[in-house]
Amino acid sequence: MAAHRFNQNNKPQDLGPLQEKQTSAASLPMSAMGITSLVMGIIALVISWVPIINNLTFIFSLLGLIFGLVAFLGIKHNKRRGKGITCAGIVISIVSFAIMIATQSFYGAAVKKAAESIDTKSTSASVSAAPAQEEAKSDDSSKKQEKAQDDSKESSEGDINNGKYHIAIKNAVLSGEDHEGNPTVLVTYEVTNNQKDKTSNMFDWDIKVFQNGATLNNTPVFTHNPKGYDPKATHYQTQIQAGGSFTYTEAFIVRDKQAPIRVEIASVLGGKTKISKEFNLA
Repeated sequence: MAAHRFNQNNKPQDLGPLQEKQTSAASLPMSAMGITSLVMGIIALVISWVPIINNLTFIFSLLGLIFGLVAFLGIKHNKRRGKGITCAGIVISIVSFAIMIATQSFYGAAVKKAAESIDTKSTSASVSAAPAQEEAKSDDSSKKQEKAQDDSKESSEGDINNGKYHIAIKNAVLSGEDHEGNPTVLVTYEVTNNQKDKTSNMFDWDIKVFQNGATLNNTPVFTHNPKGYDPKATHYQTQIQAGGSFTYTEAFIVRDKQAPIRVEIASVLGGKTKISKEFNLA
């Protein structure tokens, strides 16, 4: 009789409607769109505080919102689970976008305030420096005289690069305007290759033109080339055979049609010899 004894506790119990619903939901796959929405929202939240980079927050927030809404459609039709993850992704995406707007406004105001502070300091510094500038005028005039004496010792014609080249600066004249309307000057100089067996190299010498103490740009672009100017006939593109000579005409953009310019030609590799000449453009 003991062998046939039946334990009522081992009877299978019927699942209620709520338990059946939970069991069915647990068997559904997790929504990949919901997980993606959460990832996009977290990325947006992390970068929303970083200046400049937080411009990307808009993209990640938008993607997080889109993926979240698509995930909700699948969850609503009982095809996927993960409602909590999806809600978190959407909320974080919206919050990240709001943080981006706030931080950009804050950073913009801070930059503007710093710029105004710098302008104020520079203005006060220039005002306080005015008396010192007046006192320095006499020193500047004496220095200019000394520089003029030093310049007089230099020649507009001579040999450079250990006698490999003979340079003669011919002239400098105002020319037409480039395609941006900037005035230009054409500098003409003659080079003789004194070498017996080598063609000239574009790196053997360098030409610089100064105006008001600053170098001039030598890359103007003309809509129509001025008379006597060939952009291909520069020392960068035209070589000279051994024993030959060539007259180069190179263009430079000037800042002031009235101020004089100073032409200097010297060896690229260095050297004490420098061929120079000053021209009045007015």
